[in-house]
Amino acid sequence: RIAYILDDADPMAVITVGDSGVVLPAGTGRILLDDTATQQALDAQTSSDLADTERRAPLNAGAPAYVIYTSGSTG
Repeated sequence: RIAYILDDADPMAVITVGDSGVVLPAGTGRILLDDTATQQALDAQTSSDLADTERRAPLNAGAPAYVIYTSGSTG
């Protein structure tokens, strides 16, 4: 199932942990949650709610984001 999802979604990066055992397709990046640099970057993010001006600001490469893959049957 994981192989199918990765093939279907063709992600540029996958968020995972170092010992997940998942083999990613060639060219797919891996963001390791258990990596020290990743932990430091996450710790540097603010834990407060966004202000309205921040919600309307242009996105940048350092902005946290996520995508959830669904089968499409959820509507």
